Amino acid sequence: MTMSQTAGIVCLHIGWDIGKVFQRLIVDVCNETGAEPVPALVEVYNSWITDSIENYNSSMYYENPDCLFASYKEGQPL
Repeated sequence: MTMSQTAGIVCLHIGWDIGKVFQRLIVDVCNETGAEPVPALVEVYNSWITDSIENYNSSMYYENPDCLFASYKEGQPL
């Protein structure tokens, strides 16, 4: 989470980083399988890995993108 202040308004930037985590995973799925982005997005968001990534208390959110993709393909955390 980061904060910035513009014209006296404090803005909290929350969730952008998790979006990047999902974006990299979705791009990896597209590159590996040849899937179009929207079906790949639906596939990733409906898979087991979403709960793991969204759990900030687990290490999955902080994993290397290559490890995330390998875990996704394997169907379990590596």
